[in-house]
Amino acid sequence: MAKACLMVCINRRENPLHPSCAMRGSLDLVSACLAEIERHHLPIELETFHCFGHCQYAPVMRCLTSGQFYHHVRLQDIPFILQQTQASIMQPAVTTPSTALLHVKS
Repeated sequence: MAKACLMVCINRRENPLHPSCAMRGSLDLVSACLAEIERHHLPIELETFHCFGHCQYAPVMRCLTSGQFYHHVRLQDIPFILQQTQASIMQPAVTTPSTALLHVKS
């Protein structure tokens, strides 16, 4: 079975005046994603990454299968992101990285 790939930025900047994904909770997102992937036996490979260059939108995740970026991700966004990532197996990327942005912050 094919697997989708989801990446989570875990970069940490030491200067608290500059945003970073780890300082804004990305390590908790990794734990939540791993738990959901395992619990539901999802065909998703989770990888960590050190900086997509979207620090002002931290925390940031990206589905490599679709090219979709997710900005300002919160724990409650994880089910939606995993659902979208799983769906990307059936519909591979049709967007360019510059147009594949989704701000999930309400």
